[in-house]
Amino acid sequence: MFRSSLQLTLASAVLATAGIWALAASTPASAFNFNGSRVRVDATDVGQTFKATFDGKVGENQVQGLSSEATFKFLGLTTLADTTEANFEITMLNNSSGNILSRTTALGFNLTDWQGNKLDLVGVGNAGGNPSGTTRSQGQIFRRDFSGQMPNVGAVDVCFTDANACNANTANGVDNDSRTRLSNQATFTATVAFTGAVKQFALSNFGVRYENINGEGYVGASGAGEFKIPTQQKQAIPEPATVGAVLLVGMLMLSRRRFQPNSSAP
Repeated sequence: MFRSSLQLTLASAVLATAGIWALAASTPASAFNFNGSRVRVDATDVGQTFKATFDGKVGENQVQGLSSEATFKFLGLTTLADTTEANFEITMLNNSSGNILSRTTALGFNLTDWQGNKLDLVGVGNAGGNPSGTTRSQGQIFRRDFSGQMPNVGAVDVCFTDANACNANTANGVDNDSRTRLSNQATFTATVAFTGAVKQFALSNFGVRYENINGEGYVGASGAGEFKIPTQQKQAIPEPATVGAVLLVGMLMLSRRRFQPNSSAP
């Protein structure tokens, strides 16, 4: 009877361990590497996402309720003859609230190696279309790319917009005004092309541009949003060594119980 119970317990432990191993195999143990406002990306992050949130200002004045979010999904690296492409699916959300109406019209950021050294980009602002091996974008919004200045953020290596510059006006984007033809959320695919072979890189100095800001005393104003806090969602999974150690301890305890004398015996 005891042996059957022990066998059942051990079988349950083995099945539980197998389940944990299956979960570990199917779900990444981590996603992206954050250092303050810098986000490191490498080939192992394919399929992972992170969210950058932005506040809102007009000039130097903080505007309560003016905000946006950009969710980055990394699609992977593509190595070409003399360039490396990094591909993202980016979903922009204008979630301005309260009495504020606004339109988000550009997203910009810098690209460096993990030590902060500038990386050379290929084809930023290319007027000859979107050939392979160049920085480019396509989708519902932000189908043009430039480098330049963004208010409250400064110089950015690349921005995506439908305007003629990072800090220029455009009627496109995402807004929270139900009276317009625009949605408050839209997605585009962004490709940044680096010179040479690049295995990992970092994104930093994120910023967005706002137009048509109305409410709280503003009428048709333009402004900018600075990076706030990246959020990273990941599921904690026991390391394989930890799983094995737990199973071993359980088996030893059961074996010890098996050979202990029964204190209740006469």
